[in-house]
Amino acid sequence: MIPLFFINMYFDRQKNERALLNDVSAIIVFCIGGMISYYFTMKTIDETAWLIALVSFLYFMGSTFYVKTMIREKKNPTYRWISWGYHVSLVVGTFIVSPWFVIAFIPSCIRAIVLYGKKVTILKGGVWEIVNSVYFFIATTVLFQLKG
Repeated sequence: MIPLFFINMYFDRQKNERALLNDVSAIIVFCIGGMISYYFTMKTIDETAWLIALVSFLYFMGSTFYVKTMIREKKNPTYRWISWGYHVSLVVGTFIVSPWFVIAFIPSCIRAIVLYGKKVTILKGGVWEIVNSVYFFIATTVLFQLKG
């Protein structure tokens, strides 16, 4: 995890904390932290631990693209297409691999496409993101329970 912290420190010193690579690095750190928590509870790192980390990474990358298109990059059509492409690909890819898990990602995809270009205040955007995060947490918790 230390190399990832060095990446975060580098971007902090460059006054570029919002760089995409910095976001990816931070998301990976959080996913590793989740795996460590899983290990302390389950005393193993199994397929479920890796799947939780992967699903979390995919969700938070989508969240990163969404926030960038709504705030910092809202007038950048390249970011819009990257965000939309990411979200649609995530839904399609998840459906192909595990159809039930697509339930966790559909609201993020809809939100990324429908809210783009709308006059959404930072506060309202934050509230939408919290609601979506709670939904994602509940959906993935139920899906992992059903998985086995």
